[in-house]
Amino acid sequence: SLVGSAVPTDDENRVLCALSGGMYLLDTRDGGLEFLVDPKDGDTNFRYNDTRADAKGRIFTSTMSVLYGTPEYDPETMRGAFYRVDTDGSFHVVQAGINQFNCVLWNPENTRLYVVDTYNKKLLAAKYDLKTGHCGPLREAVDCAEQGMPDGMALDTAGNLYLCHWTSHITVWSPDFSLLEDIPFPV
Repeated sequence: SLVGSAVPTDDENRVLCALSGGMYLLDTRDGGLEFLVDPKDGDTNFRYNDTRADAKGRIFTSTMSVLYGTPEYDPETMRGAFYRVDTDGSFHVVQAGINQFNCVLWNPENTRLYVVDTYNKKLLAAKYDLKTGHCGPLREAVDCAEQGMPDGMALDTAGNLYLCHWTSHITVWSPDFSLLEDIPFPV
């Protein structure tokens, strides 16, 4: 099965895996898989991409067309969704109609959620309530068209965001989305 992502859990012998067929717990001792949930309900036209867990163990994941990146991909009709999976296994659509989301993060206070909209070259942000898992509307925080397609992202203890771009550099943004630095990264 295609692996969209793997996320450590509080059990050193189990890893949360976003596979083609849903969210699973992988037992690293014997390779066993325990099915948790499949928010896309078996739809084989889509696959899971980047997945993260918040500080309370809720899963945030997104789907994208299996044809993404091929000549057959139609960005207008082949859109996935961004989901939250609660610890009881219920799931909720955070945002429908997405092309490709990557890297979900939260600020150090867990009051803001960030996600990279790779296809549209944007960093999105929303108010976040850690107690309930509620995510406000995702809004454009940074338009990365000038810097190039963003993909991965990291956060430092001061809340600065490090966006990795396919154009061989990393941009660093303050919590108020001011550009602090542009670091060449020739890979």
